Amino acid sequence: MTHGAALLLLLSGPSSTVPAQQPDCQDRRGHTSEAWSTQSRNALASRTRYPPRAAREGMTGTAKLLIDVDWDGRLHGVSIAKTSGEPLLDEAALDAARAVGRFAALPCLTTERIRVVIPVRFVIRN
Repeated sequence: MTHGAALLLLLSGPSSTVPAQQPDCQDRRGHTSEAWSTQSRNALASRTRYPPRAAREGMTGTAKLLIDVDWDGRLHGVSIAKTSGEPLLDEAALDAARAVGRFAALPCLTTERIRVVIPVRFVIRN
């Protein structure tokens, strides 16, 4: 973040799931959807950078990412579900998800692979 810019991130729950055989949950006891959401938000937030040019030019917006992750948190794909209207911000959101690479392991209540929509909101606060 630059020039006093603050970054806000929001996470929604799974938008759809891809059915698959549930892996053994022995190592994932105690994981909850809420804990997974928090860990995923934190991982994404720590890698999201407000592009300097976007901050200088006052660009703001929300890029909604469609993230496809395996039960063990491995990233299988990421794309823009809905654009922020600013290509620089969309690319920064995509770069952050790719930089995470592996999110937290999914809770045992989910299928082997899920897709989640994560809105990444870029806001400049002075």
